[in-house]
Amino acid sequence: MIMVYSGELPIMKLRPLIIAPLVLAPLSTCPAPDFQQVATPPSLEEQRILLPVFRVPTSDWDCPILGVFIDWSNPDSVELNVVTADEDNPYIFLDWPYDADRWWGIFDLYETPPYITIDLSSDGGHRVADVESIQYNIQSAPVMGDIFPDQIIFDGTWSDDQTWSTPFVLHYSKTYDGSEFELVDGRPVIYINTWNHLFAATNNNPNKALREIKDYPVYSGTRAEIESFYEAVWTDFGLDL
Repeated sequence: MIMVYSGELPIMKLRPLIIAPLVLAPLSTCPAPDFQQVATPPSLEEQRILLPVFRVPTSDWDCPILGVFIDWSNPDSVELNVVTADEDNPYIFLDWPYDADRWWGIFDLYETPPYITIDLSSDGGHRVADVESIQYNIQSAPVMGDIFPDQIIFDGTWSDDQTWSTPFVLHYSKTYDGSEFELVDGRPVIYINTWNHLFAATNNNPNKALREIKDYPVYSGTRAEIESFYEAVWTDFGLDL
C-alpha cells in the first residue's frame, strides 16, 4: 500500500549521555539551519537531473526530508545528499543514546570485530539530522532535456536485506544500473528500507504501508557545505561539555 505524499562510552563523556535524554527529547529544541535562507538554489543545468522518487514506511512520518543537495563538481558524477530531520531507532531505549552519539560523539559501529569502538577525541556530528549520499553516474549527459543516470551508486548507503525493524543497521555499498529501478514520471524510485535511511532499488518492508515522496526542497551544494550549515548553528546549550 502506497500513500502519496506531496509536496560510542568513555567516562569523560558520561555527562553528555546523561544530559542527552533531557535535552534531546523534544527534537525541536535542537538548532537547525534555515536552508531556504542559507543554501543556493539549483542551477538550470542541475534542474535537468531526474531526481529520485522516494518510498519510505509511513512510520518515518516525523523524519521528513529537509532537502536534497546536488553536488555536480564532477562532470561524470552527480552526488545527491539527502538531509532528513532525524533518524529514529524503532526501539526508544536505543534512540536517545543514538541521538546523543550523533550529537556529541561516543562510539562507532562496524560490521566486523570489534563491532564497537570508542573514540575519546570524537566531537560528534553536532546535529541529529541525517545526511545520506547517492551517486548518479552520468556517462554522457544530453545537451538538452532531462538527464537520467546510467548508474546509481549507494556508497555506504545501501540497505542490503536489512529492514525497518533491524535495531543495529550496518552500512553496505552497491552499484545499480539505472534500468534496474522502477520509474515514476521518468524518475527512479528509491526505497528507504531502514530507520537510518539506507537505500535500495527494491522494497524490504512489504508488510509496511509506504508513502511516496515526489516533492522536496532541492538545493545546490556539497556535503561539506551541509555540515558547515549545521556547525554554524551548533550549540552546547551553555553547558560545559
